[in-house]
Amino acid sequence: MKKIAICILAIVLSFTFNPLSLNAQEPVRTEKAPDAEQARHLINRLEEIKKLDVRTMKPNEKKAIRKEIKQIRTKLHSIGGGVYISAGALILILILLIIFL
Repeated sequence: MKKIAICILAIVLSFTFNPLSLNAQEPVRTEKAPDAEQARHLINRLEEIKKLDVRTMKPNEKKAIRKEIKQIRTKLHSIGGGVYISAGALILILILLIIFL
């Protein structure tokens, strides 16, 4: 029993020392069709950028392309959504499964 209490205390403490990062996001729209079209358009733009010959570009053009790629990826990430589990939460779930099973 003492070991379980120590394990739970260690898990709780590990969560308190993890830095939390919160991102303000746009509200999620319920319409699916415009998001799918926008995602398809952004993916096509990424494919066009991949086909470009970067060796012949000037440094400021390369920088602009990198910024555009970052913006496209953040837009795709916000469109995609999904469920993400942190490493700490995964460890906690595994430990609880081991204890109760």
